[in-house]
Amino acid sequence: MKFDFCIILHFGLVNNAQLSSAFFFLFFHLAVELYLHFAFKIMRRAEEAM
Repeated sequence: MKFDFCIILHFGLVNNAQLSSAFFFLFFHLAVELYLHFAFKIMRRAEEAM
């Protein structure tokens, strides 16, 4: 749900701003998504180990 909203926001930026800044926003967002995804995975594994 959150990811879909961010994609819609990204396409809105493509229409309103320069393409380069919109692509930068998309890649930055994907990097944050991956980072959070792996951070939560590691936290869950740490909790299971305890």
